Amino acid sequence: YVAATRAKRSLHLLGHTSFKEEKDTQELQSPTAGSLLATLWPAVADEFEQAFERLADAPVTPAGVATGSNIYASVAGIERLQSDWALPAAFRVASGESATSEMPVEYSWVGPGARHVGTVVHRLLEHLVQRGTDSWQQGRSEALITNVRKELTRLGVPLVDIDSSVARTIKAVDNTLGDERGRWLLDNAYQDSHCEYALVWYDEDKGWVTSVIDRTFVDNNGVRWIIDYKTSTHTGGGLDAFLDREQERYRGQLNRYAGIMRSIERRPIRLGLYFPLLGGWREWGYTNDAG
Repeated sequence: YVAATRAKRSLHLLGHTSFKEEKDTQELQSPTAGSLLATLWPAVADEFEQAFERLADAPVTPAGVATGSNIYASVAGIERLQSDWALPAAFRVASGESATSEMPVEYSWVGPGARHVGTVVHRLLEHLVQRGTDSWQQGRSEALITNVRKELTRLGVPLVDIDSSVARTIKAVDNTLGDERGRWLLDNAYQDSHCEYALVWYDEDKGWVTSVIDRTFVDNNGVRWIIDYKTSTHTGGGLDAFLDREQERYRGQLNRYAGIMRSIERRPIRLGLYFPLLGGWREWGYTNDAG
């Protein structure tokens, strides 16, 4: 009832029943008593009968229409693609590093708690771009902290780690808003500004792949920025060396994002890694003009 009364653009109702075979004849069966389909049967039985007749006339049983003695139909009838249909060829990404040559980014050292902190930080930063940075100070209250705690708990952060995870999450956002670079990243006045921007592309080896860009926009000089947030932590000395290693770790991934974007537009592209917990930043230009 809830789904049927809240559909915004279209509503598809699917039902399932079966048929009985006796010698050379087949007979459509009524749906199971007490099911929702049984309640709707007076209104939709004709649709199932028509689907059953089409199935009986077809020499080949199409996948998804009949399995064994089961009949599937929609109240709008059955439409299906031809058996030899295939997705059309998509554009091939002009990327500096292909999926086959690029070393995979290593995540095994990151615990689940750290990953969940990263997830919530990404969501909060997206919220600040959409709603404006003033919303953080106005909403930075016990209610906000409670919501962060609930979200981390829902994602699976153990109770023993929840307090420290909440603190890291709040610190990451506070650091971003207290940093000139961070505020620059969260400015929502840029052209073509997006957060968690999904791009679907085709890889010769992997097929269709979805890549999600944490933050992208076109600055006032017409440069496309592609930025990934990294909620990494680092203790001890050698912070610059650590950030340099992280840049190399993620260079191939961001170059691939840039290659996808380059196939869509011809703007100059710069890439960046931002580390909210460290106040760290690394950037470089994308110069591969192949394709």
